[in-house]
Amino acid sequence: MLKVVITGGPCTGKTSVVENLKELGYHTLPEAARKVIEEQEKIGSDALPWKDKLKFQNLVLKKQIEQERGIPENAEIVFLDRGIPDGIAYLRVAGLPVPEEYYSAAEEHRYDFVFLLEELPFFENDGARRESPEERKIIQREINRVYEELGYGVAEVPFMSVEERINYILRTLGSFYDRAAEIL
Repeated sequence: MLKVVITGGPCTGKTSVVENLKELGYHTLPEAARKVIEEQEKIGSDALPWKDKLKFQNLVLKKQIEQERGIPENAEIVFLDRGIPDGIAYLRVAGLPVPEEYYSAAEEHRYDFVFLLEELPFFENDGARRESPEERKIIQREINRVYEELGYGVAEVPFMSVEERINYILRTLGSFYDRAAEIL
């Protein structure tokens, strides 16, 4: 199984890309953070990124691991809306210590490819995205740094239409496998 992370800071178009890949028939995993926000708001919890970042990120980590463990064994390729290292980046940006379990989980749940989407030229705050444009730039840089520190080669995806981004990602994956086949 090929696990491909689509990541980036807030408002980079990750969810749109992943949702469109799902419509094309690929197996996908939604962003765990959004699911946790929805769940915690329903029960009136303070485990939200704007109230208790550490408690929130701990729930996101658990949800991410749960989702990844639920990937069907017959899935040839799965596109993930964020990966475990994103939580490390968010904790660092918040100035919070990163518990060792995050690094252990990041080591246990490795990915085959990481695509970092460039920021969109516009910014839309919503119930889940409350970061300022300056904060989203800091988050974007830290996400990239964390994946690189964990040994990933990060492929940057420039701003384009959703369809062009999907074609770029699929071409990049195809080119990698074509080159690997030539070597073998």
